[in-house]
Amino acid sequence: KAHHLDDDDSDADDDEDDVMKGVDIGNFGDESYQGPPAEGFDDSQGAGVAFFKSAVAATGPTDFGFMLQGQNKDFAAGFAAFQGQSSQSNQMAQSQPAPVTPIPSPRPAPILKEASPLPEAKRGRFEEDAYVGQPPQPPLRPTPRPFGVVPGEERGEQAMNPAVIRSDPFFWLRNDDHQNEEVQTLLRDEDAHCAGSLAGLQGLREQLYAEMKSHTQEADLDIPTLYPGGFAYYGRSFMDKPYRLHYRARLASADTGTGTSSSSSAVPGDVMARAAVAGMQLVAEELLLDENQLVSPGQDGQQRPFLSVCGPDPSADHSLLAYGEDFEGSDSYAIHFRDAASGQNCAMHLKQTDGSIQWDAAGHAGIYYIGHDPEYRGFVVRRHVIGTCQTQDQVVFEERNKQFSVSMCKSSDSRFLIVQSASSETSESHFLDLQNPSVGLVCVCPRQYGHRYDVDTCLDQVYILTNKDGAKNLKICSTPLSSIPCPGPQAWLDV
Repeated sequence: KAHHLDDDDSDADDDEDDVMKGVDIGNFGDESYQGPPAEGFDDSQGAGVAFFKSAVAATGPTDFGFMLQGQNKDFAAGFAAFQGQSSQSNQMAQSQPAPVTPIPSPRPAPILKEASPLPEAKRGRFEEDAYVGQPPQPPLRPTPRPFGVVPGEERGEQAMNPAVIRSDPFFWLRNDDHQNEEVQTLLRDEDAHCAGSLAGLQGLREQLYAEMKSHTQEADLDIPTLYPGGFAYYGRSFMDKPYRLHYRARLASADTGTGTSSSSSAVPGDVMARAAVAGMQLVAEELLLDENQLVSPGQDGQQRPFLSVCGPDPSADHSLLAYGEDFEGSDSYAIHFRDAASGQNCAMHLKQTDGSIQWDAAGHAGIYYIGHDPEYRGFVVRRHVIGTCQTQDQVVFEERNKQFSVSMCKSSDSRFLIVQSASSETSESHFLDLQNPSVGLVCVCPRQYGHRYDVDTCLDQVYILTNKDGAKNLKICSTPLSSIPCPGPQAWLDV
C-alpha cells in the first residue's frame, strides 16, 4: 500500500526522542579518528562505526535518546564524577529517572517519485566533475554536559534549575588552544574533502574573481591627514599588490623637530594634488609600513594567507608608530612598535588585543589598548609603558558583565580618552583626562537599561548623541564639562 507525504512530521520528531534501551556504549575498541573513508566506503575502518551499528537500526532513524541523562545510570554516574560538584537540587533531579516514552511502530516509508534526469545541456559544471570522495567522520565520544545552573559558572539569567544533562558525542572536538593533533588532522581532512568537492567550480570561481576584480580600483590614494606636529599621514594601494602601503610627509612650512628617514624621497604628484585640496604643501615622503612585507614568507618559507592591520598610529612626537596585525581573521591583534626614522620594530609587542591604539597626550612614553577575553570580547583597557613587559601594564577600566564590550577613542580636542562600555541596548561612557591621568576615570552618566549615548568634548562643553526622551533616531544634547559626572540625562539640553 502506497503512503504519501504530508505536512505532519510531529510523529517523526517524537521518534527521534525515543529512548533506546539495551545499548552497550562502553567498549568498541579503537574509535579514534583514522582518516577519511576509502573510495567505495568500506566502513570497516570508519571511525565510530561500531557505535552506530549497535545503536541504530538499519530501517529506523538515528536515535541518540539512549544518551540522555536519567535513561542510563552509567551516564548519571559519569557526570557526577565529571562535574565533581552539584547542588542538592541537581542531585534530587538526577535520582528520579525521567519517564520513558514507548517506541511506536515506525511508519512505512513514503513512496517518492524519482526525478527525471537533467538533459545534458542543463547539467552544471559541478555535476560534470562530481567529487565522489567520502567526508571525514569524527568518532563519537559521549560526554555528559549540563544545560542550566552549574555551580561556579555564569550561565545567564533564568537558567534551568536543576540543570538538564545531555550527552554530547562531539564535545571532544572543542579545542580552544588548537593543540589537539587529532582534531587538527580531522580539520585538514575536511578542508581537503571540501576542496575536492568544489574542484569542479574552479573555472567559474576564477571567472567571477576576474569579473569582480575588474570593477575594483586597485590603485587608490587617501587624502593626507595632518597631525599636530607638522606631519601628514596617508596610505595607498597599487596594482597587483594585495595590501596597502603607509607613508608620511612633512609640511614644507613646518619645523617638526623630528628627524626624517634617510630614505625619504620627493612627494609624488598625485599626493601633492590631494594635499593641495586640504591646503597643504608636503615635502620628504617616507615609507613607514608596507603590509605586503608582513605576509611575505618567513623562516618557515610559507606565505601567510591572511592579514588584517590596525593603524599605524603615530605617537604625539612622531618618533614611534604602533600598529596591530592579525594573521588568522579572529580579530585578535598583536600590537607592534616601530621606530619611524629607522623603520625597525621594537622587541616588545602586545598580545591578545582588539587592535585599538591610543597614545599618551605627549611624547611616546605609553599607549592605551583594549584586551580581549577567550571569547574575543573587548573587556579591559590597559596602559602600557614602552619598554616594559605586558604583564606590568596598568588596568584602567575593566568590564566584568559579559553582555557588555569595551571600546575607546580620543575626544575631538584630544584632551580626553573616552572609554565606552556598551551592550545592544545600553551604553555607558567614561572620561580620562590625558593631561592629568592620575585623576582616573570619570563616568559621564551611569548606565540605565535602554539608554544609549555617545559623547565628545569641545570648548569646555560635552556634546551627547542620545536616545533619551524616546528619540528613536537619536538627538544631540549638550552639557557643561563642569557638570560631569551627572546623575542622569535629565539636565542635558537639546541642541
